Amino acid sequence: MVGKALIVTGLVVAFGYSLKTALQVGLGINQIGEFSFVLAGVAKELELFSPRLYGLTVGTAAITLLITPFIFKLSSGLFSAIERLPGIGRWFMYAQRPKEVVIPEGLTNHCVVAGYGRVGQTLVRMLRSQHHPILVIDNDEATLQALRDQQIPYLFGDASSELVLRKSKLERARVLAIALPDPLATRLTLKRALSMVPNLDVTVRAHAIQEIDVLYQLGAKEVVQPEFEASLEMGAHVLLNLGDPIQQVQTIANTYRSGHYREIVPQQLSDRILPELGQVVEGLEGQWYTLKPESPLIDCTLAQTDIRRRTGVTIMAVRRGQRLFRYPHAQTVLEAGDRLLVVGSPQERRAFEKLLSQPVG
Repeated sequence: MVGKALIVTGLVVAFGYSLKTALQVGLGINQIGEFSFVLAGVAKELELFSPRLYGLTVGTAAITLLITPFIFKLSSGLFSAIERLPGIGRWFMYAQRPKEVVIPEGLTNHCVVAGYGRVGQTLVRMLRSQHHPILVIDNDEATLQALRDQQIPYLFGDASSELVLRKSKLERARVLAIALPDPLATRLTLKRALSMVPNLDVTVRAHAIQEIDVLYQLGAKEVVQPEFEASLEMGAHVLLNLGDPIQQVQTIANTYRSGHYREIVPQQLSDRILPELGQVVEGLEGQWYTLKPESPLIDCTLAQTDIRRRTGVTIMAVRRGQRLFRYPHAQTVLEAGDRLLVVGSPQERRAFEKLLSQPVG
């Protein structure tokens, strides 16, 4: 398993992907394959394997198949822990640096687009048509030549990497649009970007209905779900053809958008719209805190505490007795004894712990 993981990791790195991505791929497919059962059976029939060796081979292969999903599941947390180690962490993060950087000197007031797939390409075309400065972040080598041909500034690297985000000059950017194909990378990119520039205007593409509230809770200014947007555009087109006033049609569409699409969520999904918290905080660093009676946050709403701006953390859930409030809204009033699921980096969580002992301004 170790040898296979090292070989696969080396191959993925050679194709230009980040070390973190390469390690995840290596850990994901390093188990002994099912074909080994066939080979072991043939070896036994040819008397190349003794019954004991045959049993050992089949048993070992079965064990690797069972443990690999758990290893892959734990890999994100493992890599986050490695990044925090003083020595190895710096080397590990260095391996995630941009592999190629083409950014004009003095780039400012630009629009950063993370992901140059179909959604990202359409967004870039729209921005360029209005002559807005753009910077694209992508880790697919196939897109590099297209970006070069169009003379579009770009970073070749993993958008969820802190080093790549720093290179994108987010503090000078006007907006960030995240159109990545991976939900986990999307959440990490959003959280890390806002930890660097808390007031950044971020628009995010949601891959599924269940992600919409999560991304808003993490700080996205706008969340777009392609399937719902397609239905809204089709509905608007039909209503206009039926003679409805254009302003009324726009109002209807904007109402659905401002309500996070809740009014058009299929009824059978309404009770299952919120994902499990374990899935939400995957790849993020979360910790539970209990509000003591003397805490200055007691009797304050989340909006009044302004926790995200002051510390960078996000409150993903509030547990009150036997009740669990997932993705609490801004007007949620905190009470003594509440347990808060706080997501953020170690530095952000330390700032939150300090806030717990300070008066709320």
